[in-house]
Amino acid sequence: MNLRRDLNINYFNPAIDARPNPNFADINLETASGQNVYHALQTTFNKRFTNGIQIDANYTWSHAIDDVDDQGLFDGAPQDNNNYRAERGNSSGDARHSGSFNLLYDLPVGQGKMLLGGARGFTNKLIGGWQIAGLGQFRSGIASTVYIPISQTGNFDYSNQRPDVVAGQNVYPANQTINNWLNAAAFPLR
Repeated sequence: MNLRRDLNINYFNPAIDARPNPNFADINLETASGQNVYHALQTTFNKRFTNGIQIDANYTWSHAIDDVDDQGLFDGAPQDNNNYRAERGNSSGDARHSGSFNLLYDLPVGQGKMLLGGARGFTNKLIGGWQIAGLGQFRSGIASTVYIPISQTGNFDYSNQRPDVVAGQNVYPANQTINNWLNAAAFPLR
């Protein structure tokens, strides 16, 4: 599937201290050059028991991979216009595991049932045919990427700039907390 990608083809080049076309500032193009791949395995389990219980369960394992970020959450521009391969990775909506289940129970009340089985007419319409249902769902978390909010290339591009990872440095701190989830020393600014 081709996804929308934003390209600035007139970035400032620090090596020559100018833009390729100095008569213009940014020249932005929208292309359909982004790629997306989705792999999935889906399973369903349905069982209806004779005592009025019905169970439905669904599970999906999936892996979504792309080379352009979701423009609703991020910028669609690549970090490097000349290297789209560096953009390839888990999609911003990649949730590997998701599932749902529901349970339906026909209450044994009313005509022909275990409780008040002799009910007829209005009484049966009032107390019969009731059900209790429960449902739930679960989903694994979505991966995150570390971004740098400043231009690292000297071309004034502030979108989708990512740091390098220091070899041998653990990306998680020893004293990991909800407010200290990643080790900042593992992701230095150049």
